[in-house]
Amino acid sequence: MQVRNPCLIVLVGVSFCIGCNEAPEKPADSQQSAPAPPVAQKETPPAKTESPQKRGWVSLSATSQGVETISALPVAVPHRFWSKIDPDQGIEWSEQNLRLFRRTFSMDQTTFLLGEPILVRFQIEFSGDGEWEIDDWFYVNNRDETFIILMRDEHGNWLPDRFDLIRRLGGGHGPDGVFSSQVPEIHYLPVQQYCAVTEPGQYEIFCMKQSMHVGWDNQYPPSPLAKKMPPDVLKELKQRNYGGANSVTDFAKFKIHIKQWSPDEYTRMIQKWTDLAAAGEDSTHENHRDQKPAIRRAWRYSLQNDFLPQMQEWNRQYTIYEGHPFQRFYIWEAADAWRSDPTTRAEAAEFIPQFIEDLTAESDIARSTAEFHLRAWTKQSFGHDWQGHRPDRPTSQEGEQMQVAWKEWWEKNRDSFVKQVP
Repeated sequence: MQVRNPCLIVLVGVSFCIGCNEAPEKPADSQQSAPAPPVAQKETPPAKTESPQKRGWVSLSATSQGVETISALPVAVPHRFWSKIDPDQGIEWSEQNLRLFRRTFSMDQTTFLLGEPILVRFQIEFSGDGEWEIDDWFYVNNRDETFIILMRDEHGNWLPDRFDLIRRLGGGHGPDGVFSSQVPEIHYLPVQQYCAVTEPGQYEIFCMKQSMHVGWDNQYPPSPLAKKMPPDVLKELKQRNYGGANSVTDFAKFKIHIKQWSPDEYTRMIQKWTDLAAAGEDSTHENHRDQKPAIRRAWRYSLQNDFLPQMQEWNRQYTIYEGHPFQRFYIWEAADAWRSDPTTRAEAAEFIPQFIEDLTAESDIARSTAEFHLRAWTKQSFGHDWQGHRPDRPTSQEGEQMQVAWKEWWEKNRDSFVKQVP
């Protein structure tokens, strides 16, 4: 696929006229003649130049799965668009072209189990001729900051952002691709990468897309969506230093239910998302038009540890190197996400005593993470009488009983564990 890099060339034409009147020669008899009448100068009209498009907004509205997305698209900002009439020339979107877009936020489900990936899809469809590239994105912490997702519980409390707004990490894989009426632009957004979801309950999700071009232009008129969005959402945007709603181009609201699961529901949920993350051919693992990478990002950025076994299996091709037979999972504070480090047997032997101690930790996540590592690294199991990995097991009482058995086993097998050939 050819990727074009258009540039905008501005020609400034300046028209001017230089007129010169020479004084008449004196007659030979040295008598001064009357001055010649002035010659009328014909003014040259200024060169015609095309006036730029007036700065403003085109308002749109579209509904997907019963949820309305309201949009306002800026006119007279640079875009990468090619018409089929002149396929090599990048042009600005005209108001007529902008009205041919259909932009929607949507969710395939609105009831989730605690720990289940929550995905929002943003899709741009076009009913006209032409192609475009994504040229309005900004990546920090491996998420597109042109998207904003806010979440509020049934008591009116806003869930914290997953990242400190001041301490941020640069980087991330920017989106790419060429889109048209036959190829819509799609972004899958894992809510867990934006909001700290830790409890079951009823929630409202507010999804927004903003224009970086408008955000960087202090002279551009504010988005009309600023007058259509709920006042409490506008207030939260300002308090979070998101810059308000002056550059917001799209807005939608969802209501979801996150519920506590039964063991059978949990088993089915884990299998469902494991299958979805592995279905079909896999594209690059940071392709944001593909649902599978978004599912795995939801695993990584979740504050639960439900998918540790799946992350371990997926990471084998990236993190298992010669001499490093294990993976150690932990929440990396810099990115506030699950991270796995390649680990040698000697290093694992240093961590195992702490994992044994964590079997009696107060936190369910700490206990289950410790027991996950002990079983994965040693291939031993003591008192694990439930199916697979569970974020709520072992309980405190189960952990106390396990701890005795694990301490006894480690005392007898530490040396052989370190010396064992992978």
